[in-house]
Amino acid sequence: FQRRDSIMITKFRLHLLRRRNVIQKTYKCRALTIFQTFKRTYITSLEEQELEKQMPGRVTLNTDEWEPSKFKDLIVEFFSDRKRQLGLIQRPIGKRHWVVLNEAGKEEKINKYQIMFQWPEFLRGRVADLKVYEEQAVHLLKEIEAKKKEEAKIQNDSEKSDSDTFYDDGFGSPLQEYVWNHFLEKYGTKRFVTAFELGTFLFDSDKLTALQLYSAHKLLSTSEIYFKSPSFSGYICRPKSEVKELVEQHRRAQVMRVKRAAFAEKLKKILRGEVKREELLFSYQDVKFLEGIKNYAIAPETAVEETIVNSFLTPLGFLNKPKGAYDLLVALGIWSAYENPHLLRWIGFPLEFSDSEKAEAISLVQQPPKDIDAESRVDLLDLPAFAIDNAYKSEVDDAISIVNQNGEDWIYIHIADVSRYILPESKLDRLAKSRCSSIYLPYGSINMFPDPLPQFFSLREKAVNNALTFCAKLNSQGVTEKYRIMTTTIKNVIH
Repeated sequence: FQRRDSIMITKFRLHLLRRRNVIQKTYKCRALTIFQTFKRTYITSLEEQELEKQMPGRVTLNTDEWEPSKFKDLIVEFFSDRKRQLGLIQRPIGKRHWVVLNEAGKEEKINKYQIMFQWPEFLRGRVADLKVYEEQAVHLLKEIEAKKKEEAKIQNDSEKSDSDTFYDDGFGSPLQEYVWNHFLEKYGTKRFVTAFELGTFLFDSDKLTALQLYSAHKLLSTSEIYFKSPSFSGYICRPKSEVKELVEQHRRAQVMRVKRAAFAEKLKKILRGEVKREELLFSYQDVKFLEGIKNYAIAPETAVEETIVNSFLTPLGFLNKPKGAYDLLVALGIWSAYENPHLLRWIGFPLEFSDSEKAEAISLVQQPPKDIDAESRVDLLDLPAFAIDNAYKSEVDDAISIVNQNGEDWIYIHIADVSRYILPESKLDRLAKSRCSSIYLPYGSINMFPDPLPQFFSLREKAVNNALTFCAKLNSQGVTEKYRIMTTTIKNVIH
């Protein structure tokens, strides 16, 4: 016992030593992390204090300092509905929200972090002024770009003309590239570039007007290819490799915009009856665009709504909703007026069969496989069977026979034996598993197998049919006393 106790005490001491070392290392790591965080925060704070001296336009609004006489109708730029726009501050809501009056004169509730720019010197204005300021800023930037071109500081590159700009705002990308090259050479990809610095560089003055400062901010904030904004302190130049990749992405996007516009023109001609649908919609890209419209009509959450609406529905005059996509497809004759989008959404498989599936079905009819149940199949060719399906149905799957044998009532239920032709794990077998069943609708049916298999598998009149038969002996109360399941051949089927 004494030896055992000494071993346990030794192990416990070793455990304590290891535990103490772990704790010490943990606290050292935490202390180092805290110090590094503090150092980073302190240095960043110093940088921001330095930048703030040269950052008129920086957002300094604070709900705690609200004074209607000072802040009401203050001009700000805010981000809403995926775009930047000017607005007028009206009043605060709580600690984090503001009510602004947008360019349309309507009030919007925004988060304080949606405010991207504050006009210097607490400049206030009217709703009518906002659009004017936007237009003046664009005009001022175009003048600067023209001036730099005259000075040969910007090359007249035909691939980067105003008509082929990378930006929806219409600002010339040559000016943005020129500014980016200047500050990339001056600061690299680490130091912030402020709107004030850019304005000083563009307008050759350190005393900027509010419009000049806003124009410089606008140029920076729309230069997503050349600059990025990791914080509210300013913008950082992107590295050349990143810019090259983004330029290529925007070029591809521009090509797709041109293709979508051409496709919309094709649809207009079809809707006006100038050409037939088959004459225009045949390219791979056209098929992809049509699939996008179908997806928006069937499952809007899985489609790129903005692209479908802006590229096709709005130009063609259809409702900017999934119902509009549905109406467009009906007008084009691609869908019938009775098409059920809810069924298409949940059905889980394509309505049409592929060419390979159709070819497989035809091959099966022409060369049926060997009947693996041929030896055990029971001959019921002389037994009359009455089809359960109505006289108008082309696919007769079920039939029934009633026989009295030696005073006993027997009922036979015959089901078309599809397994006679469909081998386990074959392509058609996997297709049937994915569809599970045929679906019958008021305007048509969605078959489990491609034609001509549904008719080929049916229980046809005056033809030898393969069936799976369930026969049962019933007593006077209709209770099953005996039963048997067998593969059979039947012929005398009455429809």
